[in-house]
Amino acid sequence: MIYKKNGFPLIRTPKFVLDTHHNSYEKYSSLPNTHFMNYTSFGLDVAITLNFHDQRTQNPSKFSSSLKNKFLYLNESCKYLDEFAQAAMWNLASYICLICDGEDLTDTIRYCHTLVILNIPGNLPSIISKDIFQCIKSNNFDRQDFDDKKIEVVASRIAQCNQLRIELCYPMTVQIDDESFYLPSSTAVNINHTDQILMLNNIKK
Repeated sequence: MIYKKNGFPLIRTPKFVLDTHHNSYEKYSSLPNTHFMNYTSFGLDVAITLNFHDQRTQNPSKFSSSLKNKFLYLNESCKYLDEFAQAAMWNLASYICLICDGEDLTDTIRYCHTLVILNIPGNLPSIISKDIFQCIKSNNFDRQDFDDKKIEVVASRIAQCNQLRIELCYPMTVQIDDESFYLPSSTAVNINHTDQILMLNNIKK
């Protein structure tokens, strides 16, 4: 498939959407869970993670150390350089509709390659977490808190909401708390806060 974008040259559909018969997609096409504790994500980053996981499952002897795993993950990421470079043009909003507390925010993910939904302060590198999640009253957002029962909607920081609806217009790679999989058909995902679990924290003195 090929699309036009504001008069720019034609841009191909990203291969994580176009390649519906990828081996790793066919093997991981069942929903692992209907709840998430920490985060869930949709899009390009998950495609890389899913392919990496599939290779590690098939050839565990090649993934023998943490350092080697990082290089192999980087190698897998390099296969998607075109998708990263052209994310602003292939437009994630063409494939995902985002509705937060009844408000359509699909346009806010236009220039993103991945959509992340958080129930924790962050699953991103510390420099990004500091800028996005530790701010107080920035851009009408409250400080993220475990007890606020709010869902963080992230690409660049998009929203805090109680009811979230994500309509996937195409097959899509998805990750729920480190479990990567593939949804082989368009579907709607409704997300809301259901419960909390108290955790004990051992504070080192």
